[in-house]
Amino acid sequence: MKAISFLKIATVAAFMLVGLSVSAPVQAAGVGNWNSTSNGPTIFQSQWQFDSSWMVPPGRVPSTAKVSTVSWVLHFINYVPANQFAYLNAGSTYWGPIGLSGNGGIGVGISAKQNFRFSFWNNTFPAKILTPTVYTGGHQLNVNYQY
Repeated sequence: MKAISFLKIATVAAFMLVGLSVSAPVQAAGVGNWNSTSNGPTIFQSQWQFDSSWMVPPGRVPSTAKVSTVSWVLHFINYVPANQFAYLNAGSTYWGPIGLSGNGGIGVGISAKQNFRFSFWNNTFPAKILTPTVYTGGHQLNVNYQY
């Protein structure tokens, strides 16, 4: 029987290790989501911006998290007046006008670890008091992210 040299064994072992590392699964990027609700605002006049309360991400959201998609539902408690527009904003960046509900690529790539809110604008011109006053609240936001 012929003896196998140490060099041959080492070479075969090296090829096996390379083969194992090439076929090992690639580590997937992390994904997650957070959701929140916001209150208000009470809208009583046209040609003026009214904002909901801020929706704050939980502390578990990684600092490297980037928005992949968002979805939302807006609630008008008594009625939606003519010429009413809604926007989603983070800091000084606004997206919209948005519909009463939706999902998609708003804010893709921005930090998911920041506050969001809804802003409302009634475009009735000239400016006037809205009668009856418009009550809103319980708006919902879901932020999906990758990190």
